[in-house]
Amino acid sequence: MYLAWLVFVRQVSVSINEAWRVAGSPAEFGSWWGDLDRDPTHTFFREARNAGLKEASDIIVMQSVLDGRTSPLAYWTFAGGPHYGDPIVARCQRYTDWLYYSVWSPAAERLFEWTMRERQNSLDPFPV
Repeated sequence: MYLAWLVFVRQVSVSINEAWRVAGSPAEFGSWWGDLDRDPTHTFFREARNAGLKEASDIIVMQSVLDGRTSPLAYWTFAGGPHYGDPIVARCQRYTDWLYYSVWSPAAERLFEWTMRERQNSLDPFPV
């Protein structure tokens, strides 16, 4: 599931890139977009996606907590990088929130006027 999630979140960037292209690749947006691409957490997840798709190395590993009072508890953590040993669920949720609030929403606002004509001429995604 983690690798599928990585592929899905990468599609956010692909969609924004396509909207930027349709908008005529405005320089102001390109500069903002380039700065986001250098974000270290964004880079980490992009590299994890690439490594996972190539099956070059383990990108997550199972950890367990042993407690004599209960059954062992297992959870997935990052196998390397700056988030080594961190549970993946919380970090992935924070990254998903960052994508929405810091990438997708601002990109939609910045590209809204430039992509108006294409959106007006496209098929209704929710036909009645």
